[in-house]
Amino acid sequence: MCTRVNKPSDIFYGEIRQTCNEPVKCLLKYVGLTGPGAELFDEPARKVFERFTSVAKTFVVELSYFDLDYRSEFSRTYETSFGRRNPEVYRLHFFATPAKDQVHLRDYVELAVGGYLGYSIIRPNAPGTIGRSMIPPIAEHEALSANTQLSDVVRTAVTERVQLFGIWLTTTGVPFMEQDGHIMRCAHVSAWICHFSAVLRGTVTRRPTASFNLTAQTIGTIGRPYPAEGLTFDSLSSMLSHVDLPGELISPDQLLYSRKLTWADRSEFTDRLAADGEKLAPYEDPGDFTAADVSWVRENLTSIIRRYLNSGIPSIICRTHIAHTQAVVGYARHHEVAVDLGPRADPNHFDIVAFLASDDAEDPFCLVPIADVVDEICDPAKSSAFIVVPLPRGLWLSGDIAEDSAIDWFTESAAERSRLLASWEPLRNDSGLYKAHKIAMDDFLEGTRGAQSKSFAIRTYAIDGADFKESIAQRFVDDSAFVRKVGQMQLPKYLWVCEAIDRELRKEGKAAVKGTIAIDATTIVTDRSGPSAILPLFAHIPGQSYVKPPYALFENIASQSDWLADLDDIEFEDDGIEDAWQIGRLEPTASGRWKSEELSPERIAHKSKGASSGP
Repeated sequence: MCTRVNKPSDIFYGEIRQTCNEPVKCLLKYVGLTGPGAELFDEPARKVFERFTSVAKTFVVELSYFDLDYRSEFSRTYETSFGRRNPEVYRLHFFATPAKDQVHLRDYVELAVGGYLGYSIIRPNAPGTIGRSMIPPIAEHEALSANTQLSDVVRTAVTERVQLFGIWLTTTGVPFMEQDGHIMRCAHVSAWICHFSAVLRGTVTRRPTASFNLTAQTIGTIGRPYPAEGLTFDSLSSMLSHVDLPGELISPDQLLYSRKLTWADRSEFTDRLAADGEKLAPYEDPGDFTAADVSWVRENLTSIIRRYLNSGIPSIICRTHIAHTQAVVGYARHHEVAVDLGPRADPNHFDIVAFLASDDAEDPFCLVPIADVVDEICDPAKSSAFIVVPLPRGLWLSGDIAEDSAIDWFTESAAERSRLLASWEPLRNDSGLYKAHKIAMDDFLEGTRGAQSKSFAIRTYAIDGADFKESIAQRFVDDSAFVRKVGQMQLPKYLWVCEAIDRELRKEGKAAVKGTIAIDATTIVTDRSGPSAILPLFAHIPGQSYVKPPYALFENIASQSDWLADLDDIEFEDDGIEDAWQIGRLEPTASGRWKSEELSPERIAHKSKGASSGP
């Protein structure tokens, strides 16, 4: 039994319990999930407690906690109910720090600040016991390989500051809660997970959970709004727009397209396409689907979701075949998975084989084989699956358009800047420097020349303009002039950043980014007319970098299609601004994609101030 160790005088405020040899069993009993029938709805709580107690030595109970979310649900749920219910909940806090016997609540928390893991609010509901929670990716996952930590594959972790008995604590993890069957079903919970993640990143303002049900009523739901019976794909999308996270909708038809192969495509994938040939899809009744169609659906699905996960943005998979939604919070490559995902996983040709999903009915970190989702999309015998990506207002440009344009820009800039290298003024009088730049540029040129080049990959992610400047300052600490120039740039609210990554260096665990392009994510593009349709604001290739001049100067360029040549021809007169292309870093850098970090209250307030609402 988990032993209580706090002083008896503190019993009205909470308690401290030291975990025993069977902590999950004790916690399930503590929250009332024992006895006949409990096994029907205790799985989410069981998984939450397993994730925490794999590391936690102590849990602290915070009694009579006022939870904004549960109070909002309570007013909606029980205002017309005859039965008497308690509006109070309690919050469980988990620590990796052992507690001494006969210790005051506040004294222990103050000593254990560094060992804080996260929390879970316990609601007086069954099902629906697990309320708002922050689950850290700290535990070993039974489906992952021995060398892979859960934190290695979870891409959307956020940081929250929590106050307990007057002490500020910090937890980094993934928001989670269980559907209650009253007003919160799986679609509502998936939307809330994405919403609360955005709140903790400062991109939207917080809304209580009941508002998701109220919003759904105004736009149409399946059946009665109470008890909630779920949401359609269109209703989910509309609801997200109402909470300032308009979704990018990705239907099966949008996934079923092929494109010209480029240097960024893996050789294993091109081999898969060659083997597919004209064969029909591997289903009992394939319909019009070919094996190549299925391969393209899988490649497009993983590419689209991966871009947003690398941006720290969760996605929602609406799986109509199993009548369920899941919030995708990470992905795993084939060498990171320990369990057999079946022959359809095809690890020999596909790098990413599974998503990590937050499933309110099962597990905060549920492994979802990508082949299963692809089958639901492509197999005519199954209902389909749809993707919704809740995005902050202002991030209008689609990630695939940005990435396609960046691939073209890398190819063209490498060729053009290599051609001009011998006559470039900064290198003209230094043969040693010129030789070093030529070696680096020749390698980059070869890697981005065309589909036959397979030494480079592309990584694309969205980032706040201010965060991009900070990222550059952290990764280019040895180039103060460059950092200053980037810091003085005029940037939009959001950028798409595309990185050319050396595959071998990445495999060795070294800094692998050899090229970076930043594109205005607030751009609206009505057609895909090639690289001239989108103009980079920033570009870095080995040894050279470009920072877009201020708008007033940039208007002097007559044609965007001559971007690479025109930059060297701008006459800056006596305004003190240097040539647009300048000497840059030769060595590879680390990636600047989203990493979980503590956002101070001041920084969250600053970001929230810029959170927009409207169309």
